[in-house]
Amino acid sequence: MAVSFIKGYDDTLKAALYARFGGILGISSGIGTTAEKINKGVVQMPKEVALREVSEKRASDFLEFMSFYRSYAKPSTERRRTYVSHTGLLVPAENGTVKRVKAQSIDITYDVWFWSKNLDLIYQCIESYILWQYETPAISLVYDDLYELNPHIHFGEIVDESTVASQFDTGRYFVYRMPVVLDGWVLKSSDVGIIHKIICTLYDGDNEDRFFSKTLIYGITDVSTIDNSVLLPGDRVADFEVGDRVSIVDSTANDGVYTVFDVELIEDDTLIKFSELLVDDTVDGSIKKLVVNSE
Repeated sequence: MAVSFIKGYDDTLKAALYARFGGILGISSGIGTTAEKINKGVVQMPKEVALREVSEKRASDFLEFMSFYRSYAKPSTERRRTYVSHTGLLVPAENGTVKRVKAQSIDITYDVWFWSKNLDLIYQCIESYILWQYETPAISLVYDDLYELNPHIHFGEIVDESTVASQFDTGRYFVYRMPVVLDGWVLKSSDVGIIHKIICTLYDGDNEDRFFSKTLIYGITDVSTIDNSVLLPGDRVADFEVGDRVSIVDSTANDGVYTVFDVELIEDDTLIKFSELLVDDTVDGSIKKLVVNSE
């Protein structure tokens, strides 16, 4: 049950788009928690179905939103020749030994669409996108609290894909596509069969001490519908507090948002109990927690 690094990149980009453009499009002024506003205002769907997806999510709450979709991912030929790709990372383990972590380079390309009935808001997003290239945000990818790599972000050509010509069929929207490319890494330890914990952090490019968001992802090793709990590998007690809102994703039937009721260490693993009911004992999926800096 490995947790996908690529999904970690997806979630981090989603939070990054919200942090950069949410204020312009009015998404950040909506009702609900920051995580709820991100999920309602930034949808991961292709352009062809994004409008319907956001309509089903929030009806007519507001008319501006963003959508993004991973166009493709491919091994990076250029970075495959680097020292990290050839040798991996050697990191001290808790028992005094050394772990070798393989690091494979991957180029991940996203198409990002900005939707609005107000063309001036689109223009403001374009200007912010252009400036973003010179205020390059930094992403830190950490695996199991030990191994860190810093992917680079690239930008590209801005394309008008507005639906004005078909406004009588689909409604009038101004839609502009702006690509984002990540120089990512996929990590794998030689002696660990499951990725215990992934942290994707988006930092301010001009202030490395300030983070915009963190996406934490954990593999699930056990599920109980009797006490509505999941088990995570390792000691993760400090990562959760009672009342935290977390998501279960990529499971058979337990996907959704849950409230942490209790957290405790069971031998060397972490047991999290939820206030809401779990409906399926199938051991799959992962826990996702989003931390957004509101400062």
